[in-house]
Amino acid sequence: MVRFGRLLKFVILSLVFTIIIIVIAHHQYKVNDGEEALASLEQAVNELEFKQHAQLNDDERFGSQKIDKEVNNIGHEKGNDVEHKILIGSERGGESEIETEIENEEIAIDNRHKKTAVVNSINKLFDLLFSHMISCAPRIGYHTVSKSGRTTVKEPWIKRLISRKYNNEIIDVPFHDSSKNHHVLSENYLRNSLQIPKNMYLSLERSHGCFIKGMPNINGDIYKGEGIVYIGGDKFTWLSLLSLENLRDVKSKLPVEIMLPNEENYEEELCEVIFPKLNAKCVKMYELLPNDSLKYINGYQYKVLALLASSFEKVLFLDSDNIPIENPDYIFKSEPFISKGMVLWPDFWRRRIHPSYYDLSGIIVEKKQVRNMIDDVTPSNIYIDNGADILSEVPFHDRKNAIPDLSTESGQILIDKSTHIKTLILSLYYNFYGPRHYYPLFGQGSSGEGDKDTFYAAANFMNEPVYQVHKGVEVIGHWKEEKFEGAAMVQYDPKQDFENLSEYRRELSDKIGEPEFKYEDFNLNNYINSDTGSGEEKGNGKGKGKDKSKSKGKGKGKGKGKGKDKDKDKDKGKGKSKALFYHCNFPKIDPLDLLFGDKLKYNGKEHKLYEIENDLFEKKQMGYIKQYFCDEKVSFKYFQEEQISREELCQLINKRENFLNEG
Repeated sequence: MVRFGRLLKFVILSLVFTIIIIVIAHHQYKVNDGEEALASLEQAVNELEFKQHAQLNDDERFGSQKIDKEVNNIGHEKGNDVEHKILIGSERGGESEIETEIENEEIAIDNRHKKTAVVNSINKLFDLLFSHMISCAPRIGYHTVSKSGRTTVKEPWIKRLISRKYNNEIIDVPFHDSSKNHHVLSENYLRNSLQIPKNMYLSLERSHGCFIKGMPNINGDIYKGEGIVYIGGDKFTWLSLLSLENLRDVKSKLPVEIMLPNEENYEEELCEVIFPKLNAKCVKMYELLPNDSLKYINGYQYKVLALLASSFEKVLFLDSDNIPIENPDYIFKSEPFISKGMVLWPDFWRRRIHPSYYDLSGIIVEKKQVRNMIDDVTPSNIYIDNGADILSEVPFHDRKNAIPDLSTESGQILIDKSTHIKTLILSLYYNFYGPRHYYPLFGQGSSGEGDKDTFYAAANFMNEPVYQVHKGVEVIGHWKEEKFEGAAMVQYDPKQDFENLSEYRRELSDKIGEPEFKYEDFNLNNYINSDTGSGEEKGNGKGKGKDKSKSKGKGKGKGKGKGKDKDKDKDKGKGKSKALFYHCNFPKIDPLDLLFGDKLKYNGKEHKLYEIENDLFEKKQMGYIKQYFCDEKVSFKYFQEEQISREELCQLINKRENFLNEG
């Protein structure tokens, strides 16, 4: 390859110097000196040809023909611009400028070759994986219902569909709920929730075993570098742009790829002009996937495809409605990512994965409690109730080999594909067969059922390490009289979280030997989730299988709940943890939805969406909305399809901006 590069450089230099001599002869000699100039030119060309042929053997001359063709193509692409630059360089006596131009062209050729190689490799990867997945398809699945309320059409490999039935009620158990009113999510309780008929279980067991047995042995060396990935399309392209603007505002330097699932998602102005200015580019994901595969994929299933289709080796995936409020670049270079290679963030809820998943995948969950919810640091003998029945009184996911609590919120994922490619491949299988099979098994109808637990489940099965942030998700929003309405999820810095664990270990080792030590007074849950980080917030005490620690929360579901102290609520999460992302998912910062709906009003009066100390956050988002929709008048496809008057929209934007400035 080095020899070929030298050869390419020599040939290009020969051609360039020939052009230079011609140009100089043309511009510097008068008609009277024409014969002398032509003689000098002919002599120079002859000397160059002699040197070229003297240094090339037969094989190299054969190779040079290909190089000449490549160089010729570049010349056509560049047109007269290259000749103009060469002329200027020659007139200034600037050989260095000529060499720089040549080096740039060499780099351009090399980059095109690399890009083509990566695209081809990803194409082949998806062809291989989709072929293998379909060959291992389960034959029985659950009915699914589309957003329109219609039952979706079954895939060709499905032979039979059944309706979901439950024994135990579908419940959500939030991590901050320390009451004794909720059920313990024990093995018995989880096993008796969603009904899984025997024939469906056997179909899934065969499918899972088939996929694992024939899973291609692929490494992640086709990917290079670090970067951030979003999924665009329709309003999500706008939301990705909004998040991207915030990303650059906090000084992130990482390149960004906007993955477009379908051909109609491509928007020329955004992809060719706006995104490149922000060091971002559109990736036509639909060109990387096998023909017809996209008709079986939508929604949550795109996420793992985007991770696999991205060219980056180390990837921070962000949902398009997820806004960084601090520069996240450093988390690629710090613990826990360095040692773990995969970082996830928690959701509000305890895990509800059906025990049958562990059975059919061959994972043996031992009858041994090894943690207390998020507390995987304190020795288990400190909090275990030896009198508790392991099957009915101990949370199933506190046991050895089960996936730890809490449930995962996949609005942000940090992963190194060189170490966790198998995790992504298995997660692709779980998501491809998600809606009819694995989503019901992992969520059992609870809030947020979807792709979120597939990533940890895949890593757990493949025995690849994972660090899930221990600091619980918080909520920012606004008050409607005595009711708190959540508008965004707050996710925290994994580096600080990792350091908090180290500090807790040190403090625990000092306290644990003291006679007055009580776990209910000092535990990891309180230490991580209290405002002060002291770990000494009064907890529940010991109860059979129930949470033996307590943390404060701000409501249930999407942040809805009652609160007593508004000022105290605003200061939530200021202790030893640092907020990193605002996942603005309810509602999304879509001007069409916000300004033409009723989400910004209560009892006919306008209100702020985010009642937080830094009021600049909402003002800044409205500033970006005004910039792109009114000042620059970008023609977003989804805006055009809504057939809304831009003048009317901009009047509402100005009105909203005035309201925020007055407040």
